[in-house]
Amino acid sequence: MRHLAVITVLHRDGKISDVEFLKYRKHLDKVRCLWKRIDYLKSILPEGQRSSKQIRRLWRKIRRINDWIAHNVSKRIVEIAKGNNAMIALEDLRWSMAKRGKRSKSMNRKLSNWVHGRIAKYTLYKANWEGIYVKFVSARDTSKRCHVCGGVGYRKGAVFSCREHSYTSNADFNASVNIGVRAMFPNVWGIVNMPASSGCKAPCKSSK
Repeated sequence: MRHLAVITVLHRDGKISDVEFLKYRKHLDKVRCLWKRIDYLKSILPEGQRSSKQIRRLWRKIRRINDWIAHNVSKRIVEIAKGNNAMIALEDLRWSMAKRGKRSKSMNRKLSNWVHGRIAKYTLYKANWEGIYVKFVSARDTSKRCHVCGGVGYRKGAVFSCREHSYTSNADFNASVNIGVRAMFPNVWGIVNMPASSGCKAPCKSSK
């Protein structure tokens, strides 16, 4: 959830020609400030009252910001796909829906404000308009597997490290490559022909 999207251009030979991290930190900070303001206004509401005109106005502002972000992220995804004559692979994150009673209030708030669903929806619409194929793939284990060799690694914060060899990378980037691999080769983990510049310091093999 550190990035709204990580766009990775992955070729069938394993070459990665472009990586782009989309954050929109200032907009997300603005949303967090609005959340805090809503919490305060709710705390001073008369007993039995759940909302007010001011609170509803702040909610509308949050929705406008999130909508703007989703449109811009989806636009960039489609632009890069079109420029590379590529399909688009998105991870299926239906598990990430906010669930009362199953997750903490803080986590549910983060998930409810996460615009992945809107980004996916707008990407589908824009890609369909451009004639670009979109494929949703399971996100399972994409953050746990090394995109180079397919081995099981571990993640600490924003850093992913492979247990099989001395390779580290940004965790979200590692997951984005795995999503691309899974879209093209559903039963394969790891890229066989990874370029030497990837940071891999040991022979890499494909793992199923």
